[in-house]
Parts: sequence; structure tokens; C-alpha cells
Amino acid sequence: MKLFFDNIDSLDQFTHQLDRYNGSLSCQHCSKQNQFVPHGFVYKNQHIKYADKKEPVGKRLLCSNRYGRSGCGRTLRLYLADYIPSLTRSSTQVTLFFLWLLSGSPIQAAYQKSAHATDPRNAYRWLTKCQAKLTTFRTFLSTRSFEFTDSFSKRTNRLQHLLPTVKRLHEKFGDSFAIRFQLERQVSFI
Repeated sequence: MKLFFDNIDSLDQFTHQLDRYNGSLSCQHCSKQNQFVPHGFVYKNQHIKYADKKEPVGKRLLCSNRYGRSGCGRTLRLYLADYIPSLTRSSTQVTLFFLWLLSGSPIQAAYQKSAHATDPRNAYRWLTKCQAKLTTFRTFLSTRSFEFTDSFSKRTNRLQHLLPTVKRLHEKFGDSFAIRFQLERQVSFI
């Protein structure tokens, strides 16, 4: 099932035409087909002063167990590709962070420039999550080995392993590689 969409209109249109996908949409929890109904939007976490400006970042589907349906009652979230599930920052900000790292910026400076925040602790979380996904990235790029170039030799061991892969993602997809990865693979970038 498609989990990431280009824009909110295509996502909304998909959820209102679930009957068109008869037999092809099954719940990941109970494996029953044709039980989904639209269940409302997912909104980005906003600060208190911006609470009146709700920004939709996805939509929920309910595996319905009411009105003659026999689903499990659990929900599934569908997202916009510019949003990474479980992160408060957008795919664009994560991409900018990695672009700054590729250009040679230190981790703290790259995070500060991309996320406009001074505490880089989330940057290290992003790096840990991306390092855990190295196999997924490399499989997607269809390359078994990645050469360690001299351009990354002065970086930390973690960045020496991660940045050549990110560089290949950037070469393949351009400046929006996190968004394009989510759209093509239908899995979260990190």
C-alpha cells in the first residue's frame, strides 16, 4: 500500500477512492482486505502560539469493525513525503542537514543551519537512525561497496561510512533525496 504522497490533495483523493482498490489494500495488523475507511487528518505538532494554524502532514485510515465491516479497529497513517514520521523536522530540513555535512560542515553547525536550533542532540539521533538504515539505502542504490574517498577521511568513523552513501543518494535524486526516497521506496527515510 502506498504510504507517502506528493501533496495533500493526492492523499485526500486516495483516501476517498478506497473502493477502487478492491482486494489490493489489506491491513498490516489483521490482513483483512477492503475494511479501510478515511479517519481524519494527522497534523504537525505546533507550538502553543501557532496552535490555530494546523498544518496537515498526513491522514489516517481506520480498519473498520463497524457497520458490517470486520476489520480490527486499528488505524494506519499515510503521510506527505515532506514529513518524516516520528520527527518534528521536515524531510527538507533533514536533507539540508546532510547537504551541509557533505559540504564539510561540522555536525553542530550543519544542524544549526538546517534546523535553526542550537542544541545538536537531535542531529546525533538522525545520524544514528540513518546509520541503522545504511543497508536499506545501499540496497536501494544497488551498490555492494562504497569507496571511502579522501574527502571524508578527516571525518568521524560514523560519517566516513554514512556520507558516501548519502552522497550517492544526492547524486541519484538531487537536493530532495529524502523526499524522493520516501516516494519511491514507500518507507520512512529515517
